[in-house]
Amino acid sequence: MLTLYLDKIWPGEYGIAKPWYFLLEKIWKRKTNRNCINNSDENRLLPLQEKNLNPIVQLKGVTKIYDNHEAVSNLEMNIYKGSVTGLLGENGAGKSTTMSMIAGTKICRYNVGYKAFNERISCCILGLTKATSGNIYIDGININDNVELARKEVSFCTQHNLLYDELTVIQHLELFGMLKGEQSRKKAREQALELLRNTLGMEDKINTFVTELSGGMKRKLSLGIALMGNP
Repeated sequence: MLTLYLDKIWPGEYGIAKPWYFLLEKIWKRKTNRNCINNSDENRLLPLQEKNLNPIVQLKGVTKIYDNHEAVSNLEMNIYKGSVTGLLGENGAGKSTTMSMIAGTKICRYNVGYKAFNERISCCILGLTKATSGNIYIDGININDNVELARKEVSFCTQHNLLYDELTVIQHLELFGMLKGEQSRKKAREQALELLRNTLGMEDKINTFVTELSGGMKRKLSLGIALMGNP
């Protein structure tokens, strides 16, 4: 029990620590919930469903199970075109799993001209998560039926940087542009230069190696990678 408790308050580098008194929070909530919104029809919180909004992403009854553990349970959700949607929840609530399922599943096996990295890329770029049950639609396309077509509409910017110390900024964008957009290296470079100049504001970092970038610049580069291939 002590080990489980310590794991919650000191989860390590990638977890989110709970306060030392988190075991008492449920008792506190029971006392304060009397003044909270109840679940009557009058006060129930409803999802945004405006007639003039077009759902670009739809999740219907989506469930994901890992080793008999239900990480996501019968999730119903719409993400509307032109809107910004946030997923909120505590550590382990299934936010990253949901994002990974929306992004689809793909194991890359491309030779893109960087021989030293081909094996590493084919193992880690983005071999993402497939739902155990339910359906996910991207712009009307069921990714269970056509994952490749659906994935052209989606990019995934990971929480932690997936960057290679041996590559420069422009090489990262070229590489991922070729993988994601199935572009020639010339076209990928053209798009990368446009992103660096007009979107990311990193024109002065074009030939800079990742090891020389600040933490903020690395996040900018990760965002640029997600934008490659015109998702």
